Amino acid sequence: MVMLHLIRAITRLPITFFREHGQNKKYEFADRVIHEWNLKVYDYPPTHTDFMHRDGKIDGIGYRDVGGGDFLYVAIELTPPTNGNFACALDEITNRPTIKEYDYKWNLTFVGAKNCDDDPILGNVPLKDSTHKIGNTVLSFPLRDWTNSDVWEYTEMFNVPYESRRYDKNNGYREFEDKRYNNNYHYACTDCLNPKNDAMVWCRLVNKPIKNISDKMRYKESLDGAKKAMTYIDFQGVQNA
Repeated sequence: MVMLHLIRAITRLPITFFREHGQNKKYEFADRVIHEWNLKVYDYPPTHTDFMHRDGKIDGIGYRDVGGGDFLYVAIELTPPTNGNFACALDEITNRPTIKEYDYKWNLTFVGAKNCDDDPILGNVPLKDSTHKIGNTVLSFPLRDWTNSDVWEYTEMFNVPYESRRYDKNNGYREFEDKRYNNNYHYACTDCLNPKNDAMVWCRLVNKPIKNISDKMRYKESLDGAKKAMTYIDFQGVQNA
């Protein structure tokens, strides 16, 4: 929101929006801003999906085509369901809408990532450069050197809207435990996909024990070669299992 506020002070640009299907509460704030600020928004579904596992956590990865055989990958951490927010990760991720290809037509893309940001699985991954060429576009990180304190100071100074159900202003803008309004997380059960679990796990979807099918998935190295996280692929083999 801070990056968008800064850019809109200079010019109006279209927005690429990585919306996931289901659990739409997390998008109520974004939809309100889109309407109130009259933004031109392109919903941008992935061309294909994977899972990534590290230290007991599992992400769903959406690959977004940016041309030239390159992809942006956008991760959402799959969080154990609570308070009736049950969903099956295998169903939520493998059956989410995808597109065969995408004509990414913008030669410059602003991204709000900062050096101090932590990835839920990979941890802190500082940005190597202020710009990065990928596919048909150049990624630019105007907030690269900002701290979280800088972001909230700017937010208050210029009255930038923020999701008050996600961030607790009275607690230094720390995030609430409830992840329903955080689009970096998705409530979904991954018990049958986790190699750290037993060979049989209790499935809340069918209400009976089922096989842990993590051994039916083949592996490939993480996109970040410095971090030896593993990525699950071959959904068809899993579904057949």
